[in-house]
Amino acid sequence: MPENFPEDFLSRCARSIRTMNTKYSQKDHAPSAIVVVTHAGSCIGMAAAATGRQIGEINPAPPCGIYALTLSDAVEPAEKTAIWDMDSWEVVDGMNGYAGHISNFSEETFPWNHFGTDGTYSGPPKDYEVKSMPKKKYETINSS
Repeated sequence: MPENFPEDFLSRCARSIRTMNTKYSQKDHAPSAIVVVTHAGSCIGMAAAATGRQIGEINPAPPCGIYALTLSDAVEPAEKTAIWDMDSWEVVDGMNGYAGHISNFSEETFPWNHFGTDGTYSGPPKDYEVKSMPKKKYETINSS
């Protein structure tokens, strides 16, 4: 990577969220959507930056996973990064790394949240179970 990981990478994710908040400001909180399609690390980094949560509160990013964030009524988007809400990692079938729409995972692909030292797991407690992922996949998470 061309930057120090994870510190500089996560800072870049936060800058991206601030830029989107400014460019696509929702001053009147009109219904709208911003769809971001990216790799697992950016999904987690941007979800954490947008909601003000720690990396350990973001579910691992499954292949084609969905992180649905809703605009908070607390602050105007251009003023602060943490103005979005998202389901807790504990919500069964919640939109914090949702994968219920995927019927088949490749054996080589697994949910990812590895921002720890030397690429170690950094997501929610390892004993959690993502109900929307096949059992084999969350066993892979727990063994990392």
